[in-house]
Amino acid sequence: MADLLIEIGCEELPAGYIRPALEQWAKLVEDALTDLRLGCRETRSAGTPRRLIIAASGVREAQEDTVVEVAGPPAKAAYDAKGQPTRAALGFAASQGVDPEAIQIRETPKGRYCFVTKEIKGRSAREILAEALPKTILATRFPKSMRWVTGSSITFARPFRSILALLNRDTIEFEINGVHTGRTTVGHPFLSPEKITITTADFGHFIEALRLHHVVADIPQRRSIIEEKIKLCLARHGSKPADPELLDEVTNLVEFPNVVEGSFDSKFLALPEAVLVESMRSHQRYFPVRDAAGKLLAKFITVINRDDRYAGVICEGNERVLRARLADAEFFLHEDTRTRLESRLERLKSVTFQARLGSYYEKVQRLKSLAQTLSQQAGLDARQTAACVRAAELCKNDLVTSMVGEFPRLQGVVGRHYALHDGEPAEVANAIAEHYAPRGADDALPQTAAGCVLSLAEKLDTMLGCFSVGLAPTGSQDPYALRRAAQGILRILMEREVSIPLAAAVAEAGKLQPKGLPESDGVEARVLSFLRDRLYNYLSDKGYRYDLVNAALAAGFDDVRDARNRLDALAALSGEPGWEELVTVVQRTYNIIRNSEVTAEVDEALLQQDEEKALWATLQKHEAEVRTLAEKGKYLEASRLFAKAFVVSVHAFFERVFVNVDDEALKQNRLALMKRINRLFTQRIADLSQVVLAEKP
Repeated sequence: MADLLIEIGCEELPAGYIRPALEQWAKLVEDALTDLRLGCRETRSAGTPRRLIIAASGVREAQEDTVVEVAGPPAKAAYDAKGQPTRAALGFAASQGVDPEAIQIRETPKGRYCFVTKEIKGRSAREILAEALPKTILATRFPKSMRWVTGSSITFARPFRSILALLNRDTIEFEINGVHTGRTTVGHPFLSPEKITITTADFGHFIEALRLHHVVADIPQRRSIIEEKIKLCLARHGSKPADPELLDEVTNLVEFPNVVEGSFDSKFLALPEAVLVESMRSHQRYFPVRDAAGKLLAKFITVINRDDRYAGVICEGNERVLRARLADAEFFLHEDTRTRLESRLERLKSVTFQARLGSYYEKVQRLKSLAQTLSQQAGLDARQTAACVRAAELCKNDLVTSMVGEFPRLQGVVGRHYALHDGEPAEVANAIAEHYAPRGADDALPQTAAGCVLSLAEKLDTMLGCFSVGLAPTGSQDPYALRRAAQGILRILMEREVSIPLAAAVAEAGKLQPKGLPESDGVEARVLSFLRDRLYNYLSDKGYRYDLVNAALAAGFDDVRDARNRLDALAALSGEPGWEELVTVVQRTYNIIRNSEVTAEVDEALLQQDEEKALWATLQKHEAEVRTLAEKGKYLEASRLFAKAFVVSVHAFFERVFVNVDDEALKQNRLALMKRINRLFTQRIADLSQVVLAEKP
């Protein structure tokens, strides 16, 4: 068995490209080794901005010899009447490199056919890999790729500088875009720029050789070193690291992990905290420093790609850059606050939201109307409603401020700060900041009632508008993040104390869209279907059984929180002894009516047999109580009462009473009885015909 080691040396890769590329490439190499009958025990990977590394252990040094059987033409076409081979047989033998005498005739389900059996000698791994490895490298995909050789069709994230490819101690020879493989790599470009000769494909040996030349190629190790150094810095101020996402990013910005602590003029602490953090984090990849109480300090930590000898010079440069950025932010704040936020509304007329949906000014007008309606549907009081509508009027105005122009991620946050500066009520200012929330699956939800309603209005308006102009998500295409908007709507309705009928809210948002949009017909139904699918995915991801989710949603999801409550009841009931009997009752009543048009009501005078009379009496006795319990949200109690009342009586009915009789009036009356019992459960709790019961052995 042999070790395989490949390293692509390239110009600096974006930090976000490295992990996905290694995952893809490792899978491509594994698949290639399997397909080529070389196999491997395991693959390992490492990478920095200047190199991608894949190693495989337990690779065969040559393919095993194999015997293959190849089918050829039908025997009647391969031999003439005298049994002599025809051109078909001779051609088949020649194509397989065998003598015509080696052809065998065998019976198959399709008749008599020619076959040859031949032994294929295994090729050396080094020879095969020289052909296969370039394909695995060039099959790796990136968000953006580039060409760097004129006339070449080869693309990669960044130009190649070297390719190391070893099988044990031997070089695997190939070239890509004029770069030939070898056994050398390079260390850190400044701390150890000399070439390193690698003698063996052993992964551990290679990683150690790089480490001795100031390159920590192992990503988890590099991340751990950075994290520990940041912890030491923050410990001096009584705080701990709290930004794993930024830590992941900076890990793949360096080869030699080190950190340095810098500072800035404390006067900049007067800036809004979000502006300070954004200036450090997003623009410069600096870690803000807080004290033990969580207060922001006039300090930062930055990750550097040098040892301590260079720390002072690098720190001075970083401080100078940050000082300039904060000075710009200070200037933007001063200039922006010379004008009231409300006065910027007219400027939104020149900012396009979407070509066919108009400007942000028009969007704001829709939001004001929708916020008013949704506030009333949610039962907000007059003060909360007024705050929500006022926030809708102001919520997009910060898009035309200098601060948001410099820091686009702070839209909403800047609006909140400027609204407070202008003397707007805190409830209005908070709703402005919250109307974008949640921005992602794990993002915090709005905390205020006005913020929740305005967030719903913003997302519903975007969804209805985009669906109306043909921008519904398809595959990986979702330019307006409508899946995220849908999940945000559902999370707010499920987890916040805001109850709005979903269908009515969608209908209201649809009415407010511009007239004459190309796909406006039926848009409300399409959006509701989309929301239903997202709700199904959300609940399934939470661990609920798929059939229980379908059962609960089939009874309606206009009240999203209520749908989840019904699902919780089903999940609890499915673990109780009487679960199968309950499901069976609902399914039997469903099966008898599903292909019938039942329009009649139950006529007591048409009840003939004792079993149907007893079932009608049971329905009369318990129907109102089941309905009342369900209306109060007591779904467990309602379900248990339904099961207790109907399990025995429904089964007795089906055993003794024939429903599909020739007498149409009698038939319809019995179907009406089944329908009424079925709907008592399926319309108020869940449609258990969607439930899959485990087969009994």
